[in-house]
Amino acid sequence: MKDAKPIYSITGGEWGSEVDVTLWSGMGPEGFRHYWAPLAGKTRPGDAVWMDVLIHGAGWHQCGPFGVGSNGQEISSPMGRVTHFSAFRACGRHNNSSGCTSDYYTCCSRHTHHPTLPQQESTPPRD
Repeated sequence: MKDAKPIYSITGGEWGSEVDVTLWSGMGPEGFRHYWAPLAGKTRPGDAVWMDVLIHGAGWHQCGPFGVGSNGQEISSPMGRVTHFSAFRACGRHNNSSGCTSDYYTCCSRHTHHPTLPQQESTPPRD
């Protein structure tokens, strides 16, 4: 993955400094921009990570959740390619508290509001 860099992280709040969910971006071998979201830190079973993705012509969908199986395990969502999705945001659950990045991201820019983005917090089903 070329040019891999963090775009936005969720830390603090009810999670304190125990875990971090970060939306990453990088250029894949085919020349397409990819996004993914790892969950790292003092994770425990019951924690999870997922991405909300905007699919061209089909609205917002949830990719995940992907659950933690053991204490301290780092997990990640699969990579989403810009050609398949037009916007992304990272979400996670820790200590029975869920949160998402407040912004969503397209291939090249950060936005604070999208007219079709659910304004409430995205909450995955329990594993």
